Amino acid sequence: MYDHDDDLTIDDCVLAMDQVYSFLHGELDEETSDHIRQHLMTCEQCLDSYDVESLITVLIKRSCGASTASVALRERVSYLHVAVQ
Repeated sequence: MYDHDDDLTIDDCVLAMDQVYSFLHGELDEETSDHIRQHLMTCEQCLDSYDVESLITVLIKRSCGASTASVALRERVSYLHVAVQ
């Protein structure tokens, strides 16, 4: 495990990594995205985790090609996303 900058806490890491998927997909507002970018620039452990998640996302996109989810599936996922919030 890496040492953190004195200003960072494990809670900062948990908050940043909880939103990493939304950050990767451009689903966050600018302020939240900036906060995560700043955290990644100062936390080597989270940056390493982000790099892994980013690579996985790229590989998934490459393997899926140009295929998209059906309208029914997108509606179901949207419904579940709203229900969870």
